[in-house]
Amino acid sequence: MSGVVPFSPELPSVILASGTSSTSIALGNKAGTSESVPTPQGYPTFPGGFSVQVVNSGTATVQIAFGSGAATATSASGVMVLGNTTRVFGVNPNITHLAQIASASGNNIYATAGQGGT
Repeated sequence: MSGVVPFSPELPSVILASGTSSTSIALGNKAGTSESVPTPQGYPTFPGGFSVQVVNSGTATVQIAFGSGAATATSASGVMVLGNTTRVFGVNPNITHLAQIASASGNNIYATAGQGGT
């Protein structure tokens, strides 16, 4: 029987201002290294990957997408994150960027790479 594993951040949060055009940001680096994603540390998360906590701090709904390199989000194919919510996503180890597109400007999207959150 598996239990709930709390989210454990491993990289500093990055902030992406929302807008009506797709923009993306790198998920961050560990201080003093070129490693851009956390290494698994025994948490039962997405196999071989890591977790990303995404916080939408505004009232507008945003669509997000993950990618290796600069990603692009679209309103037709992005994953919806409602306003004033937090979600945790399991992603594969090749993911380095988060992209967003929103129906309105004014939100900040905070993304933190880590482990757990299941």
